Amino acid sequence: MYRKKAKGWTKHLDFILLDILCMQLAFVISYIIRFGTDNPYMDNEYRILAIAFLFIDFFVEIVSDSFKNVLKRGYFEELIATCKHVILVELVATLYLFTVQMGGIYSRISYYIMIPLYITISYTARLIWKRTLRKRELNSNGKSLLILSPEAILEETLQTVSEKHLGYSKIGAVSLDSDLRGKTICGIPIVSDRNVVNLAST
Repeated sequence: MYRKKAKGWTKHLDFILLDILCMQLAFVISYIIRFGTDNPYMDNEYRILAIAFLFIDFFVEIVSDSFKNVLKRGYFEELIATCKHVILVELVATLYLFTVQMGGIYSRISYYIMIPLYITISYTARLIWKRTLRKRELNSNGKSLLILSPEAILEETLQTVSEKHLGYSKIGAVSLDSDLRGKTICGIPIVSDRNVVNLAST
């Protein structure tokens, strides 16, 4: 039976839920660093804040479309996207605290600690989850790709392919003007040398 693909934010629901978990983890760790090993969810005021952060994070993810093209983003692009998202969440949270007059209740130290923790945990989780999804796709896809490139731009080409991932189960490369057979660049093996290419063209 044909089933339509999810559209909009629903197709990235896994990343949304993962980011919410990362935010809550950063919230708990920052609380522990500031106050010790107490459970923040046992504190009524901090429990309210935790719930508020949850809805704020979800709201920012939907409104800003934080995970648009998430699988196509490289390491640096993902870091920038993560930082932007965290900053937006913290700004909205600050506005919320000011509006409900709870700013004096929440520890500023805990608040400041949470920001780098949230960025680090969320960024790491996104990379791990993207790698997991790509491995799943590789295992379910039988297509192969052979890349032919001059040595001068081979590494740059393989880096792009490695980061973007085009859905191939096997990827190999050949240097058109040098013998790099047996080497691995950006996780992609060099499977042959220029002599094979020259022989095939004759």
